[in-house]
Amino acid sequence: MKRLSRKPSLVKRAGSARLILLTLISFAFSVSLTRTFLNLTGFPQLGGGTIHIAHILWGGLALYAAALLPLLYANRKILIASASLTGLGIGLFIDEVGKYITADNDYFYPPAAPIIYGFFLLLVVLYSLIRQKPVRNDRTDMYHALDLMEEVLDDDLDEYEKKDIEETLEHVMRTSHRPEYRGLAAELLHFITAQEARKGLRDRTIPGWITSNIDVINQRVSTSFLAILLTISLVAMGAFMSIYPVQIAFATRDFSRLASILQPLIQQGLLTSSPEQIFLAVRLILEEVAGLLFILSGFILITKKYKVVGGRLAYFAFLLSFTVVDLLIFYYDQFSTIIFVTIQLIVFLMAQAYRQRIHHSIGV
Repeated sequence: MKRLSRKPSLVKRAGSARLILLTLISFAFSVSLTRTFLNLTGFPQLGGGTIHIAHILWGGLALYAAALLPLLYANRKILIASASLTGLGIGLFIDEVGKYITADNDYFYPPAAPIIYGFFLLLVVLYSLIRQKPVRNDRTDMYHALDLMEEVLDDDLDEYEKKDIEETLEHVMRTSHRPEYRGLAAELLHFITAQEARKGLRDRTIPGWITSNIDVINQRVSTSFLAILLTISLVAMGAFMSIYPVQIAFATRDFSRLASILQPLIQQGLLTSSPEQIFLAVRLILEEVAGLLFILSGFILITKKYKVVGGRLAYFAFLLSFTVVDLLIFYYDQFSTIIFVTIQLIVFLMAQAYRQRIHHSIGV
C-alpha cells in the first residue's frame, strides 16, 4: 500500500517581521491622522443630504487593494505597498467601530478607543511572535533563499538582503544532507555573485534603512549609558503616571476640588453609572501601582547586583500597563492617550534591548 505523504508545514516569509512592523506603523498613523484631522476640521461629512461617504469605505478600498496587489504581481516590493495599505485600511475601518457596536451609530462611544487600542496590542503581540527565529532546516532555508531571489532578479538587492541570502545559502551548503539542495544553493550563490559584479548593490529600502540605523545606534550606545537613560525614562514615566491618582487622592477631602478635577469626565458622561465609577477607581489604583513599579525598577536597574531583578520588574510593569492600565486610560481619556502610549512603547523597546544585553553578559 502506498504511503500517504504528510502535508508540508507552512514556512514564514523572509522579512515578514519588517512587513508586520510596517503594517503596525501605518495602522497607528492612520488612526492618529484620521482622529486629528476630524477634530481640527470639525468632523466634516463627505456627501450631502441623505448621502454620507464614511471613511470606513476608503478603508475597505485600501484593504481590497492590499489583498489584490500580491495576487497580481510577484515582485517583493509589492509586499511593502500591500503592508502599508493593510495598516492604512484597517486603521480607517476600525476607527469607526463605535458606529457599528451601538444601536444609534455613536462614533464617539467611549469603549471604541479601548477596542482600537486592544486590536493594536494584538498586532504588537503578533509582531513579537513573528520576530522569533524559526527552527531551521533545509526546506525553510531554501524557501527563504528563493523568496529573496526575487530581489536579485529585479537588481534590487541591498546590503542587508545580500548578507541574509548569502548566509542562508552557505548554511545549506554546509549542513544539508541532500546533495541536490547543496548543488542548488551553490548555483544560486554563484548567480548572486555574478549579478552583484555586473549591477552592484542598491541603497537600502526605507524599512531596511530604519532597521540598519537602529542596529547601529544600539551598537554604539554603551550598556552603562543605556542603563542611565533607561533609569531616567522609567522614573520619569512612573512619576507622570502617579500624578493623576495622587491628585485624586488628595482632592477627596475637598469636594469642590475633586469635582473640578473630574469635570471633564462628568461632562462626557463617563461617571454616570456605578460600573464606570468602579472602573475609574480600579484605573487609579492600578495606574499608581504601575507608576511606582516603574520608579522602583528604574532605581534597581542601575545597581550591579540586582539589575536583572530591575529588568524583570520593569517588564512586569509594562505588562500591567499595556494590558490593563492603558485600556482603562483610553476609556476615560480617549485618543489623547496616544502620545503617552507611544512614549511607553519607545521606553519598552529600550528596556528590551537592555535586558538582552544583560542576559547575554551573564549567559542567561
